[in-house]
Order: sequence, then C-alpha cells, then structure tokens
Amino acid sequence: MGLGQPLLPEARVRSRINRDWLPDIYLNLHGYPSHEWVQMFSGYSPYLFRDYWIPKGWFTYYRQLSLDIYRPYREAAEELKKILIEEMNSTPGIRDSNQKFYSRYDRWARRWSPFVLPLETYDGLSIFARRQSSAENRLNQRSQMTLVEQTPEVMDETATGSWLDFLCRQGVAYLRAHARYLAGLVYDTAVIEEEVQNRIRIEFQRRRPGSLKK
Repeated sequence: MGLGQPLLPEARVRSRINRDWLPDIYLNLHGYPSHEWVQMFSGYSPYLFRDYWIPKGWFTYYRQLSLDIYRPYREAAEELKKILIEEMNSTPGIRDSNQKFYSRYDRWARRWSPFVLPLETYDGLSIFARRQSSAENRLNQRSQMTLVEQTPEVMDETATGSWLDFLCRQGVAYLRAHARYLAGLVYDTAVIEEEVQNRIRIEFQRRRPGSLKK
C-alpha cells in the first residue's frame, strides 16, 4: 500500500480510501476456500495458501493496538470485539456451525502444527487478534485514524443454495455488529474558529477513538 505500482491493484484503492474517507474501521471482506487446495497425497502444495487445505469455519484477522501505552485504542478495539462476538453468536446457526468446523480443524490441523496452523477463539468465535508477525503494531498516523483493520473470511467462494444463504446471514451479522458499534459511539469534539489571512475559518474536530454510550 502506498506504492506507485503495487503488487496487488486493490492496494491503490486502499490508499485512496484512507486519503479521502479517513475511516474509523477498515473491513476487507474476503471469502474462501476456492484457493488452490493442498493435495496431501500427491506432493503438491500451493505457494500462498497452504493452510487452506482444510476449512476452519468463519474467522477474521483483527489488527489492533495491544500495548498498555495505547490503552484507549486497545479498550475501544476490545469493545468492538465484544459486540462482534455477541452479534455473531446470537445469530441462529452460526455458533453451532463454527464449532463443527473449529473442532475438525483442531483435530486434523492445529494439534499437529499449532505454529503453522493456529486457531485463536474468543467465546466460540475465531478471531486472529494476537500478534503474529515479527513487528509490533504501533501508534502511527494510520492506526491513530483507523481503530481496527479486519479481513474476515467466509466460506462462500464455492457455496450454492441453502448453504450460500446461511453464509450470507453470517456476512450480514458481521456487518450489523460494526454498524451497532459505530451507532453507539460518542466522541469528544471541538469547534475551532480562526481568522487567517483575512479569512474566517470554522473547523470541527473529533478525537478518536470514540467511546460507547454508558
């Protein structure tokens, strides 16, 4: 992201979104499992998607600030995570479906290679929020603006019929959780009135992150 000729063309759109909209939350909606499958007994393994050889239900990658020095951002991200878990688990069928896939993934993948094929769950929902890279998430201009960046993965790429309908309900529940969170936020705001070079300027500012109404 930020490169003139990025490897992935959507990275150029991402830069424009950050510049033009200054998002509080960034959701990069993904689907699987029609990536190249690992063929366990043929010796074939795809370059990028080796951990997709067995589906693991619904999950999301959840990038947030976690260090104590970033407490307001960490607490706000945890509030959002709590609402996400509540909304997903309260939607009929999602929790039971995920439990089936998580149990199968744990049995045939995670327990044999926990560092290569991890499973991170919170109250029955798979959210990869713990640090996985060699670099810590730090407070910078991007993370100060955007509280959480997520990449949810729903098993929709090869789905049809009633199964696809169910996965659509997963997606709606996921988006509903974020709408619910954003609708409940309050912000500290300020109005700045200035006279600069014989011009009057009125500016409205709000501090991020917001906090849920008590």
